[in-house]
Amino acid sequence: MRRVVLLVDDCSVLRSSVDEYLTSFGFHAISTGELRHAQRILDKKLVDVVVTDVVLGRETALPIIRKAAALNVRTIVTSAFVEESVYRLLGNLAQSVSILKKPFDLSRLRRQASVDTTLPRMYPTAGALTPTGSFYNSPA
Repeated sequence: MRRVVLLVDDCSVLRSSVDEYLTSFGFHAISTGELRHAQRILDKKLVDVVVTDVVLGRETALPIIRKAAALNVRTIVTSAFVEESVYRLLGNLAQSVSILKKPFDLSRLRRQASVDTTLPRMYPTAGALTPTGSFYNSPA
């Protein structure tokens, strides 16, 4: 059974690249850059994993992260911000998500999306980049 990944990021280039990458490994990726669209998709409860940037334009992804936690959906939060800032923004929600610092290694994202649990998995980001398979936060 294919795992369904909801990919939420306001950078269309990143969404497209990650969508294509995950699809090539058998995931079914649903991509959006809009908070409200992501919430509607989560309402349908058809998602196994949520991958979301912590900031979407002028909004934070906190509503999506809260909803995913309430539905016990594995959540991976990505951010170009310093990790301490992300932990502070997430508050208690930080315990229920994995955090990937941008730029992130796509193979690390794939491995985290493959995990069959919502238990927190905090991975260090130092040395996570590779010459290929990494993605930098590009403007939309």
